Amino acid sequence: MYQARFRLQDGKQQPLREHILGVASLSESFGAKLNLSQTMRLAGLLHDMGKYDQQFQDFIEGERQRAVQNPKQYLSQKRKSDFDHGVYGAKYFFQTFYPGKSRRGAIVEIIAMACCYHHGGLKDCVDVCNQSPLLERFEKLDQHRIEQAYQRFSQEIQEDLTKLFHQALEELVPIIEGVTKMKDGVFCYHLLIKTIYSILIDADRMDSMCFEENRGISPVIEREQQFPAWEEYQGRFEVYLSQLSQKSSAEPKTEQVNRIRQAISDECFLASNRGTGIYRLTVPTGGGKTLSSMRFALNHNRLNQKQRIVYVIPYTSIIEQNAEQIRKALGYQCDLLEHHSNLLEDNQQEDYKLLTERWESDIIFTTMVQFLNTFYHRGTQDMRRLHHLMNATIIFDEIQTLPAKCMDLFTSAANFLRQVGNSTLVLCTATQPYTNLLGHPMIKESEDAEIVKNVSRNFEQLKRVQVVYKPKKYDLEQFQQFLLERKREVKSLLAVVNKVDTAAAVWEMLCQSPELEGINLFYLSTRLCQAHRGKVLKELKQALKDGEDLICVSTSLIEAGVDISFEAAVRSLTRLDSVAQTAGRVNRNGEQELGYCYAVKLQEGSYNNMPEYPIGIDHADSVLRMTSDGLSPSSIKEFFQLYYQDERISKQFSYPLNGSVSIYELLQNKIRKSPLFTTVKFQSAAQPFEVIGNDTIPVIVPYGEGLQLIEKLEQLNEFSPMEEKKRLLSQLRKYSVNLYRYQFQTLQNDITQNQVTGAYLMGSLHYDACLGVTLKDDLALF
Repeated sequence: MYQARFRLQDGKQQPLREHILGVASLSESFGAKLNLSQTMRLAGLLHDMGKYDQQFQDFIEGERQRAVQNPKQYLSQKRKSDFDHGVYGAKYFFQTFYPGKSRRGAIVEIIAMACCYHHGGLKDCVDVCNQSPLLERFEKLDQHRIEQAYQRFSQEIQEDLTKLFHQALEELVPIIEGVTKMKDGVFCYHLLIKTIYSILIDADRMDSMCFEENRGISPVIEREQQFPAWEEYQGRFEVYLSQLSQKSSAEPKTEQVNRIRQAISDECFLASNRGTGIYRLTVPTGGGKTLSSMRFALNHNRLNQKQRIVYVIPYTSIIEQNAEQIRKALGYQCDLLEHHSNLLEDNQQEDYKLLTERWESDIIFTTMVQFLNTFYHRGTQDMRRLHHLMNATIIFDEIQTLPAKCMDLFTSAANFLRQVGNSTLVLCTATQPYTNLLGHPMIKESEDAEIVKNVSRNFEQLKRVQVVYKPKKYDLEQFQQFLLERKREVKSLLAVVNKVDTAAAVWEMLCQSPELEGINLFYLSTRLCQAHRGKVLKELKQALKDGEDLICVSTSLIEAGVDISFEAAVRSLTRLDSVAQTAGRVNRNGEQELGYCYAVKLQEGSYNNMPEYPIGIDHADSVLRMTSDGLSPSSIKEFFQLYYQDERISKQFSYPLNGSVSIYELLQNKIRKSPLFTTVKFQSAAQPFEVIGNDTIPVIVPYGEGLQLIEKLEQLNEFSPMEEKKRLLSQLRKYSVNLYRYQFQTLQNDITQNQVTGAYLMGSLHYDACLGVTLKDDLALF
């Protein structure tokens, strides 16, 4: 028997034939939603042909015997094979079916690349001399060895590869022709390759996991072939909304807000019967976007047979609150995943590959960082999820927060998801960005794209806050005094600043102010893990409900998706849309006739790592000086026109790298002087890609229950069930903080790495009870 792998717990071997046919069946099932079932079956059959080589069989059997004889010694001296098994099926397929450089030849290239690189990530298709690394890799493989491996393969895998290839042509030719007709087709061609690659590696990892967990793949295939019970979900959701609408308020202003929210929700429901497309949902802050957009998605998925709903939000800090709101609306009977971030870093050994999140749930809440990483990040950890974005409804909350450097990358991904992936996209915000710029890809919106009509009327009717602009420059002490003056006028005050260090400094200064003795002070920033932020928000909401005297100091994380209402707010000047978001946390439900949000110029030091901030401040200053209503749609539109037409911003849209090239250009299939049709530079584009600059590393912190979970994680070993490892990592996500690499290096003496999962764990020396992760050593006690 030829073996694919063995299970460490009991030494049981997985027959290679069983693995290859399992991957082929999973790939076929995953590919069906894009009409690529036979293409993917072909790729699944070819991907591990190289494991029939005797060298690999000798290696894997030697490793199995070592593991059975002495498991502990095996674990301490575990070896990884450098045997290149992916190239076998790729080369056999290429030399058997390649017709030459053409569109038909491109199909052979795509399948060959997916097989060849199914471990380690897609590589550049051309080098600096415009030669093909794939062909060079083929040349290194001895023809006799590939013939020997194929002979064994064909004896065990008795399928007609020629027939499958012709079926793959029938499937892929119209898709490629459709892609090339798109305005950004030379870019979207590479996304088609990534989608095929995503299906193959997900099927490969899934079959491996099923073997490790001693279960079959049939339930996975059955789930893929069935649509979620959208009608049941929708029924529970409508009951919840009906109960919600029956709760009336005695306050006329609050009742008016509720009526407008209901009208917006009803418009979303009516619009959900439209076909697959890209739509806008422009709703004033506090207008009920979360429930209204989900109402659209549930009915839209029911009518259009979509496979999942993906809700993409800008910050990890608000996933839990929004997800909990939907769970409550669905009666806590739903398959819903919260995916905040990856706890495990992509690495050459691929230790993460069975533990990474797949996005197979019916409803997924995740972040823009995770969404973009799925398309553009390096390695295979994130790209494995890409095909689950097909035939889905994807809701983007606060779309205006999309980083400028990712604008073109997002736009083309959105067009690809709609035109190739058959997905519906909903772009939600109170402040729709203006990005209609020549020379850049444009989102191909549906006709009559705006879901809610009379946008201006809704803004007028929901006006509950007045922005007051103070153009004077404030230092920290003057800012503190301004906060104290505003606090004398109200019971609850929100202060939002641009930088974490500024927020911490302001909070500490307020703590030392005698005038605030007896007044509750709250602090929120990304240095707090999600569980910590959740606790602070829960206490803050209760304090507001009880009418307590309080001040909350926060970074921008409180601006999106946090359903909370203060009497007044002070915002350090930044982009006008962020000022509007802070204003949305004031008088949110119309508790008073009019609330006030003060915008001030706070000196927060340099913005070396955030160069877009000063630009946003300048243009916000220009607009606020000329208008009496900084929250009106016309003011927001004027701001975005100034901001995005500023060359310092617009030149970032394609994610420029050092020199004259950009990531967007690297991913276009434009090079003509090369031996192959496909010339995309996958690896060169993926390596430098980071949605948030300076690259971050997730670290699990010892906050609350996280300390006990860390102890449980440290008790795991290689023999622990895979499901237990995944469950623990899932629980620990809410106890993680993303650190910039310089912070990670500074705190490395207090950070260890779990040997079983690869997750980073922080000790107790640098997690403060109030400020979260800090570089200081004198910490508050829990």
